[in-house]
Parts: sequence; C-alpha cells; structure tokens
Amino acid sequence: IGPSRNDLPPAGGAGAIRNGEHRAFVMGVEGGTSWIERTLLHDYFSVFGQVMDVFTPNGKSVAYITFETAQNLQRALDAQQHVVSGCTVRLIRAEKRPPD
Repeated sequence: IGPSRNDLPPAGGAGAIRNGEHRAFVMGVEGGTSWIERTLLHDYFSVFGQVMDVFTPNGKSVAYITFETAQNLQRALDAQQHVVSGCTVRLIRAEKRPPD
C-alpha cells in the first residue's frame, strides 16, 4: 500500500519529486513511541549511500528520503528490514505525483 494522494507533498514544494531524484516513501509499521526524527532517519539511511534530503510532512507519520543515486535507493529498497530507533519502518519507491 503506497501513499495516498493526500499524503504526497505539494507539487513543486520541498517534498515534490523532480526528474532524476531517487526518492523513497517511509512509513512506520510498529514499535517506537512517536514518529522518528529527521536526523535519525538521515543517519540510518546513510548506510545505503548519500542521503540528499529527508522530508517529513507536518502532522504525518511518514517521510520521503532522497538518495544521491538510483543504486543507493535500490540498496535501501532491497534491505530485508528497517528498524530505526526501535520503530520498524516500511520503505517503498516514491512515485512521481501526477500533474494537477
């Protein structure tokens, strides 16, 4: 299950997908007491390659991670499980938002 259109950041905004960006959508699955801080997400996902940006929409328990390369993104997607600060998270490839 991917993000709904309401979960996607606004087109052209800080979290919008641009051509050539390698982005993943992250959602909490279980564990943890609150949503994970951006710096913890950045540090965790950096083990797969350089992280260019972490975007967390206000009031949402989701995040968008932008990797420098498609290979870095694929390494993160291929990992069996992601546990960040005690919270198991699910990672899927972010899809480009369709034009309005």
